[in-house]
Amino acid sequence: MIRDTYNVSTDAHKNIIGGMSYGGLAANFVALYHPDVFGKVLSQSASLWRGLQHTDSQGNWLRHDWLVEQYKKQDRKDIKLFLDWGLQENWVVGANRRMVSLLKEKGYQHKFMEFNGWHDLSNSRKTFPQGLLYLLK
Repeated sequence: MIRDTYNVSTDAHKNIIGGMSYGGLAANFVALYHPDVFGKVLSQSASLWRGLQHTDSQGNWLRHDWLVEQYKKQDRKDIKLFLDWGLQENWVVGANRRMVSLLKEKGYQHKFMEFNGWHDLSNSRKTFPQGLLYLLK
């Protein structure tokens, strides 16, 4: 459907999917399950700590790292990833650091950056060029 609708290469290594926050979570998800379409991921402050259930019965936020677990369970895919996050992003920091450790362990081609900042576009736009340049090499 993507190739029928958009001008997307048949070579997955020429296609980058990316996003910030939930968009970063979605980009990582799509690449994991469709490495035949997207061979590169630009993941900025991804909400990798999210699970299928967001809160417990009392309304407290839950941390699952669900997508990190999916990467752990599956064989390594042929994708290249760039991840970044701010050091004041609480759960984002832990989940993304866990993801980077897993990527290294499984032999993924990846790079990450931590910056002194929060979960907002003004910070992510500063690292966007470096991420894009890394993925385009």
